[in-house]
Amino acid sequence: MSLLKTRGDSVIVLAAAIGGLASGPFSLHATSASQPSHVWEDIPLVFIGCALGLFMVIGFQALLRNFRAARFASLAFGAIGVYFLAAGVAAAVWGLIQFGAVPHAFILLACGLGIIAGVAVCRLLFSSKWSAI
Repeated sequence: MSLLKTRGDSVIVLAAAIGGLASGPFSLHATSASQPSHVWEDIPLVFIGCALGLFMVIGFQALLRNFRAARFASLAFGAIGVYFLAAGVAAAVWGLIQFGAVPHAFILLACGLGIIAGVAVCRLLFSSKWSAI
């Protein structure tokens, strides 16, 4: 079951992807300027933190039987995840070209994948509850 029920949902996800691809190389400067600097061990932590955080945000709404809010959060964070994923792909490619394989180039990619994984798990577990919304 797809939660992109309307053309507007698809347009929002497409706009998030285009915006992420366009801003990815510019985001690379921000991730490289972080203090302390990112190391390779940060990437799995960012992925797991984003996935668990999203599962808790959407899962608590579903457990409170606030399915409308859970569905809205799923759509909103899904678009945010697509944005971060696209920005992460662009930043990783730009980082590989400019600096080589450095950890700060992959932080946004890990964040985007974690957000999308958290949203996907919630959709898998709770989407049957909000299918009538």
